[in-house]
Amino acid sequence: MNRRSEDIERQKSEQSEHSHRHTEPWPIELEDIAAIAHSVLDMEGYQAAYNLICGWKPRSIHYKIGLILVDRLLSSGKVATIQEFLGSGYVPEPWSSLFSIPLALVGHGINCAALKKSLCNKDILKYCDLKELERHTSEDAVDLSYTEMILSGCEILAANGVDLSPVEPILEYLCPDKWRLVNDIYIHDILKNDIAFRAYSLLMRYRGLDVTIESYWIDSAIPEDLDESEKNRKKQKLSEKHKEIKESFSNLMTVYAVRADILLSNILPKDSEEKVKSALAACRIYQQGRITIIAI
Repeated sequence: MNRRSEDIERQKSEQSEHSHRHTEPWPIELEDIAAIAHSVLDMEGYQAAYNLICGWKPRSIHYKIGLILVDRLLSSGKVATIQEFLGSGYVPEPWSSLFSIPLALVGHGINCAALKKSLCNKDILKYCDLKELERHTSEDAVDLSYTEMILSGCEILAANGVDLSPVEPILEYLCPDKWRLVNDIYIHDILKNDIAFRAYSLLMRYRGLDVTIESYWIDSAIPEDLDESEKNRKKQKLSEKHKEIKESFSNLMTVYAVRADILLSNILPKDSEEKVKSALAACRIYQQGRITIIAI
């Protein structure tokens, strides 16, 4: 009996070792790296934290870790630590100024001249993954994305009276024609619509142009070589899509236009509340990313 028990135990041990050899390694998430960087920052200082982040590959994840770290520090109430870290000289431009954007969004003053210079950097759009926005909705977007951070940076410049002409290419990039095609506009594309509507409304109002959902959309051309019945069918389908988009987004686009006018100081502060309420009054309940607009 003892001999049999030993054989069973040995077999179990061999099976266990065999299964462990084929176990997939535990994946390391960016949040884990940011948490380690946070600890290193607290214990060993700015240089050690920066070196730790830069030690990971590929280099394209460095800014993502940095964004998460800034968010962690903000959540911990360590605004002074962020300011000191960004001002320490260890974080190079344009990243030092870009990572100050979350500080501005919670009400802290930043160097707008440095931010403008960073946003004009030729490589600034390299990490804007518009395809990523096309895949996600508000339910799985919690943290500030790089694309939204860049757009927020342009809005911060506008709110501080800085000339936006140098960042117009960024705003144009964030509302691409392919997103504005009538047949590619859907109400469930919440994040994509939010970024595009914000960029488009700010760009148009900066240029002094009206902002409407009709001016936003781009119609797909109907081929001339189709027979008359097919042309009429496509025209009817296009008309129905126009109606659907207007019902879903017309009043909402007005809210974005008012928002852009407030940022650009086209609306005086004393009139802002009334204008916002008026725009919202016409808008049905609509969720847009982290903002919920409710009819009043």
